[in-house]
Amino acid sequence: MITDKYLYRYENHRRSNGVGEFEESLGSHLEVRCCRYKILTETPKGFWISYPSNINSKRLVMKKCLRKFACIDKETAAESFTARKNKQIKILKHQIKDAECALSIITNIQNKERKLLCPQTKQKSKSKQSLSATAA
Repeated sequence: MITDKYLYRYENHRRSNGVGEFEESLGSHLEVRCCRYKILTETPKGFWISYPSNINSKRLVMKKCLRKFACIDKETAAESFTARKNKQIKILKHQIKDAECALSIITNIQNKERKLLCPQTKQKSKSKQSLSATAA
């Protein structure tokens, strides 16, 4: 009896909770699931797996690669998922830091433009005050 062999990969997906009576969104939730890919052939360097993106689509997963698409067992797949999510968090934190920095820069630019405009306004108001003081 021949048993099929599989590679595993954990993935997260955002799912809709549906739509309410008045077509309002009921929100969504995040789920993590373990995907199973059938090994079609094994080579000395890797595994050819069936990949469900297209009909009869195949993908090569290297055996000795640091970042594998899929893993030989669920435990290794969970470790790979954790590493991917930690990397994603690191990248997104850096993007947040960049966005905050960009906002700080534009705020400084806007403040400098205001400072350039404000002294002229203050000078005009001081000259008006001095004229009114001399007139009195």
